[in-house]
Amino acid sequence: MLAALPPIEARLEREAVDVAVAVARKLSTALIAREPMAELTTLIADCFAELRSTPHIVVRVNDALLAPLKERLDRLASEAGFTGRLVLLAEPSIAVGDGRVEWADGGVVLDSAATLAKVDELVQRFIAARATANAAANIPGGQS
Repeated sequence: MLAALPPIEARLEREAVDVAVAVARKLSTALIAREPMAELTTLIADCFAELRSTPHIVVRVNDALLAPLKERLDRLASEAGFTGRLVLLAEPSIAVGDGRVEWADGGVVLDSAATLAKVDELVQRFIAARATANAAANIPGGQS
């Protein structure tokens, strides 16, 4: 009976990780739908704080967020002491809640689909590493 436990434990661990990722994916999607400007606004505010003397910053967002974001960003720029020019552009190809912030020598992208894909990749790496470690330790059921 004890010999049957390791494969069951390995399967339960994989299932628990799968459930956790599914819950996180559902929660993040729901939160972005509920507050599409929250994470984007925080990211841009951080940029303003770090790039006060930058001549201009370009923010690209989905056209649905252009108008509501403009007023908020003008206020955030002022509060952060950003004195450069703020350019806000609509990009219908960018998902609602995502965006790109660009300046003369850099930029940053908020892309929820790419983030979720990276999480999936890392989870699969974790599961594979655990299976390899279990197989190396001769634990039955270590390979899936």
